[in-house]
Amino acid sequence: MNLIIALKILHYVALFLAGGAGVANPLLIKAHKSSGIPPSDEVQETMLKLVKLSLIAMILIWISGVWLAIEIYGTLNMGWAFTFKIIGASILLISTVIVNLYLVRRAKINAPPKEKFLKNLTVLNRLALLAVLTGISITTTRIGF
Repeated sequence: MNLIIALKILHYVALFLAGGAGVANPLLIKAHKSSGIPPSDEVQETMLKLVKLSLIAMILIWISGVWLAIEIYGTLNMGWAFTFKIIGASILLISTVIVNLYLVRRAKINAPPKEKFLKNLTVLNRLALLAVLTGISITTTRIGF
């Protein structure tokens, strides 16, 4: 199989995994909050697994994405839009690492995560994702920007 095709498949699967985890956890948090019932131990463990899966997926996205850029374009210097995308992707990666460390620390002390902290990170992640999608859309479109 062509290397570029294999890298794209890895990239898309990692995007799917990261996106799923990024959607599932906020929905679970909101459902439990609106019902007034705290998540069971099993649900909390699953949520922690989703966050860890998201981190692994983000690392795979970075590896495959950088490799794809080098293979296809021969450089990472592809203009302002790609730089905008990389900034957004960096924010997402850093945020995912922070959430992983935070949730592990909260679990060790047997304390629930602080809702406001996670909500603020969710807003930041959505803005960063918008930057990623906008930047890559402009970068891979052959019109004069």
